[in-house]
Amino acid sequence: MTIQELAPFLQMLSADILSLAILTFILTNVIKKFIPENFKNKVGLLPFVLGILLSGIYSLIAYKGIDFLSILKKGVQVGGVATFIYAFIKQLLKKDTLENTITKILNGILDSTTLKTAVKKILEGYSLDGEDSKNAELISEVIKNSTAFSDDECKTISEIIINALSSK
Repeated sequence: MTIQELAPFLQMLSADILSLAILTFILTNVIKKFIPENFKNKVGLLPFVLGILLSGIYSLIAYKGIDFLSILKKGVQVGGVATFIYAFIKQLLKKDTLENTITKILNGILDSTTLKTAVKKILEGYSLDGEDSKNAELISEVIKNSTAFSDDECKTISEIIINALSSK
């Protein structure tokens, strides 16, 4: 998803939901830092719980009253948007890490003009869904078209890149 695709989604949100979602996102990440490793996979509902709590506090301050249904509805929206923000930022960071890793590995193999083109082609076709065999084929094909390496050498380089990316 690009920023252009994100803009219409953000325009649908009210300022209070967006600001509470950003606060929820920040608090969720801070809280996750202090949670022991064996409990980190059990905090999937944390943004929603924090969203409901923050919506309740906001409702008390802004409207001087409590409407439980409204708080629950707004809290779930806030939690959903906070989760979306998390996924969007993670995707952006993953793409950046992906590009840097591929560039570092191919830097010594390809010249600078070929390197930029090859990295661009790999990123355009690379699947973040974890289909390593398809990604390896793509990387191998791009390297083969960019160099005079044999099929085995291209496959080895693509496996090195896949292993490096899966360890991130």
